[in-house]
Amino acid sequence: MSEAHTVRTLSICESIRQAGSSYLDVLSRPGHFIAASAIWIAVAFALSLAVAESSGPLPISGQPRSDQIAINLIDLLAQMALLIAYCLAWQRIVIRRATPLGATYVQVLPRYALYDIAAVMALVVILVVLTLPVIFLVKSRAELAVYLAYVPLLSYVVSLFLFARFTLAFGAAAAGNHEMSLRASWRKLRGSVFAVVIGMLLLIAPATALTMAADYIAAAQADSGPPLARHAIDLLAGFLGFLGTAVGCTYASRIYLKAIGIEPVAA
Repeated sequence: MSEAHTVRTLSICESIRQAGSSYLDVLSRPGHFIAASAIWIAVAFALSLAVAESSGPLPISGQPRSDQIAINLIDLLAQMALLIAYCLAWQRIVIRRATPLGATYVQVLPRYALYDIAAVMALVVILVVLTLPVIFLVKSRAELAVYLAYVPLLSYVVSLFLFARFTLAFGAAAAGNHEMSLRASWRKLRGSVFAVVIGMLLLIAPATALTMAADYIAAAQADSGPPLARHAIDLLAGFLGFLGTAVGCTYASRIYLKAIGIEPVAA
């Protein structure tokens, strides 16, 4: 079947149904999630722990040291690479249930990573285009601070829209099929993007809320709490983050399969 030409429009009801099925796929088999994700969670936790021990706590006021900036930048890039690799692995697990994969993990990783980098670069370009004019037009630092306070929300909305439009390309790359590029995914999902965004919001909101709560508790314990408690909360935050990622990747994979006319298979 040619995936570049056979793409079905997704309704909001179908998107919501697939979001619910994604939750069910992951949460109904916690042992499967832990077995498939344990090594990834352990590596991410060990990396964060190593960075925390190497750079020390960032100052609440004042500028961080140059070595702290460098170490945390390396940590950010490493965590992003780990997240991309994990997303690819999980999407392949879901897609493999319904249809044979066209290539090995190592063979598809470069294309999948390239798509992620392209999506992030598109996000950066859009944010620069939206924010630079305001920086030059505002008349005071107070007005600039108010505007910049909305940049995280703006980033969230734009990234949600971008990754919704690129959903098919990520699924095709994970499956080893090169017919669906980012441009083709953007075009083919024109009539379904709102439905996909609704489904993504239903998945992201609960996981994000739980992870932020764990991160907030960890930050509150950073100075006064015992080290073991802080590490346990950090590990819980990482676990919740990977759980939310697994659910999101399950949804993206199911949307890809539905779009090309293949019925997703439950775990």
